[in-house]
Amino acid sequence: MLRALGLLAVVVGAALIYIGVYVV
Repeated sequence: MLRALGLLAVVVGAALIYIGVYVV
């Protein structure tokens, strides 16, 4: 459960960074 939660956080974080870099 914790591992899945951590993986989800990493994926969301990477997506936010990618979107931020793409937009800015």
